[in-house]
Amino acid sequence: MKKTSGIKIFFILALLAFLSKKGYAELIVEPAAVDFGIVKRDVAKKRYIVFKNPGEKPVKIVGIINQCGINLSVSQKVLKPKTVTEAVLDFFSGTALGDFNEKIVVAYEDEDGTVKQKEIKVTWHTKPDIYSKVEIKPTKIDFGKVPLNKPLDFELEITNSGTAQAGINIVKKDTGIDLPQSIQIAAGERKLIKGSLVPVEEGKVVKKVLLDIRDFTSPLHEIEISYETDPFIFAGTNILIKEAQREGNIYKLPVTVVNEKQSLQFVSFETADGEKLKLSEKLPFYVFKNEKKEFYILLDQTNYEKLKKSYFYFTIGVKVD
Repeated sequence: MKKTSGIKIFFILALLAFLSKKGYAELIVEPAAVDFGIVKRDVAKKRYIVFKNPGEKPVKIVGIINQCGINLSVSQKVLKPKTVTEAVLDFFSGTALGDFNEKIVVAYEDEDGTVKQKEIKVTWHTKPDIYSKVEIKPTKIDFGKVPLNKPLDFELEITNSGTAQAGINIVKKDTGIDLPQSIQIAAGERKLIKGSLVPVEEGKVVKKVLLDIRDFTSPLHEIEISYETDPFIFAGTNILIKEAQREGNIYKLPVTVVNEKQSLQFVSFETADGEKLKLSEKLPFYVFKNEKKEFYILLDQTNYEKLKKSYFYFTIGVKVD
């Protein structure tokens, strides 16, 4: 028992003596990543990087590989065992805009003279001093089922949260869409832009508007507008009041319905404002397939005077057989 214990003790002492003679050297860099966040152009900043040597042998800094705009310097090139020193990281954003992801390489020698490396990751995003940042809502508008030829109104909310005025121009818009061709929105301003379109195609339809906005985020914005029209053809939806025929105190607007699809039952006629219309034909009535039907909308003097300078729009309630 004693002999065995002596052998174990001797082995441990021998190992400690070997480690004491050999020792080790290590470089710890803190932090290993530096993020300068969002910065303006031509801005200088400074950070401090801590170098640690937790080992038992000196660490020698033999080289630092810097990048354009970032420079790491350390005055103490040799770190004694169990010591700490500070390195200075000087940063300059420059004039280029966008996201940047760079790294600094620190080369050092260990106890055997072997050269090792530590990396420091440096990131930032450079923005201009004066910029616009535009948001448009909504980017998708779905009207669902709509009648043919009745104008559809919509509204876009445009916000500029940047520091400069933004100019918005329509690059492309599909047929039937009415929007201002050019819009100016000041820094910090919120605008409601009114638009409209007239559905003239049958079935499910998707239309698009492409806007060019010179802002800090994305210069091109797309607005998608969709709807589905009822399966009939209706003639005379845009009727000028001046075309009315006067008989006493009543003004008669001629209307023609041409049905090329299937038998339809017309159950109501209204203005775009929801006002019920009086007709020469008693509701409800049918217009059968391949049939043409003519009738009149009847207006009194008050409605005629009110609407004679504008287009008269109306919707149709339809029951399909």
